[in-house]
Amino acid sequence: MAKKAVALLARIAELLVGIIAYVTVILGITGVLAMIVGIAKLSSDKDASTGAFKAGGVALGVAVLGLVLIVSISSRLPERPPKPAPAPSRKPQAPGFLVGVPMHSTVELALRAAAAQTIPEPLNTQRLLVTLMRADSSGQWYRLWLHAGGIKAITGKFVLDPTNYTAATWDGVPLTFACARALDISARLSHRYDIWPLTVGMVTIGLIADQSSGAAQALTDNLDRETLLEILQTDVLGVRLTNLDDTLTTILSEMSGPAWNQ
Repeated sequence: MAKKAVALLARIAELLVGIIAYVTVILGITGVLAMIVGIAKLSSDKDASTGAFKAGGVALGVAVLGLVLIVSISSRLPERPPKPAPAPSRKPQAPGFLVGVPMHSTVELALRAAAAQTIPEPLNTQRLLVTLMRADSSGQWYRLWLHAGGIKAITGKFVLDPTNYTAATWDGVPLTFACARALDISARLSHRYDIWPLTVGMVTIGLIADQSSGAAQALTDNLDRETLLEILQTDVLGVRLTNLDDTLTTILSEMSGPAWNQ
């Protein structure tokens, strides 16, 4: 209660200081103007000049007194605590992705290399596919290139992920919606077949699982889906996955909920 009373008195004192300051400024201006008038009439009308000087002197005197009061009252006011600094504004960030998922070093290297080529744009499926091909020295990509064209041809195809906004980030790397979804599919595949860490072959299958992705479009000009999946399993992944097509259908169905709806 006492603190509230002190705060109220301090507020009243501040208002009083403001009023005195306003009046002081008006009187100061009036005094100066009166002095100017007195000087102007000094040669023509001495009586009027004297009256102007007196009025100006009184106004200036009261103004000085007002300044003294302002200083006196202000020195007795309690200090206000400093206002807390505003919290720094933070740019909204996309949610982190695949945190804690073990990855083959080639996959991690390809993610970082591909992101460096697309910054500030999010990483898309076509760019990641091409970078995986270049980074994977142990994979047998030749049969795939025979059907879909070499790396240069695949890179040059004008294909886009259906949605290009940043849907998620991997270790600070922004990903398109389709790329994030493809990596999620590949992680789910690895879990289904218990193949860890996440390999180049598994990520590649994830990239083309959704036929609307840029990566899938870049590979299916002259190649049907069944043949594409067969080549990726035997040549790139190095193992055939039982009922892969059915498993992909199940995973895509699981991902049709709110979390992956565009």
